[in-house]
Amino acid sequence: RNLPITEIWFSPSNTKVGVCYGAKNIVIYDIASGDRLEIETGKKDIALSMAFSADDEWAAIGTFAGIIHFWNLKDPTIPLIENRAHIGGVTWLCFSPDNLTLASCGIDGIKLWNVHTAQHLIDLIELGPQSGGAIVEFSPDAETLAYGVYQNAFGIVHAPLVDDSELTPPDNRASGRVSAHRITLEAKSQ
Repeated sequence: RNLPITEIWFSPSNTKVGVCYGAKNIVIYDIASGDRLEIETGKKDIALSMAFSADDEWAAIGTFAGIIHFWNLKDPTIPLIENRAHIGGVTWLCFSPDNLTLASCGIDGIKLWNVHTAQHLIDLIELGPQSGGAIVEFSPDAETLAYGVYQNAFGIVHAPLVDDSELTPPDNRASGRVSAHRITLEAKSQ
């Protein structure tokens, strides 16, 4: 490739690595076999973020145009799913450890997505353009989400983040309720 490498991400199992070439083309390599899966974010779009699910079955790519690309890595014949996610870029992505939920961040806030259907579940935290965006991380038990806003705010959202009935695989779609208990903590500069 003659394009610069702009981002690199490892899968949780250390069996795959995602490499972003020229900010537009992502190649996911199987480290043991060298097999590659190429994903293009679009001719005029730029990849900003990527995450692998804990079971290495899914990859999600967030773009400058606010789109999330969901890709099933176990079965590449399943078409790529694209969703308009945020106003502005998708700056951070994080899968829950139970592989059911994806959290995405942009300057407009934090959103949760059903991994199996790529459906939007909830706008968890709403932010304005002055926020600069956010980052998130799930707890190991997937019941709590910690978030940080670039303008020096930190918070925790406790379970249940999402009702289990909302997270059923696509062959058994049930409608569930989404709820959360939010605690906001003020970050102190040292």
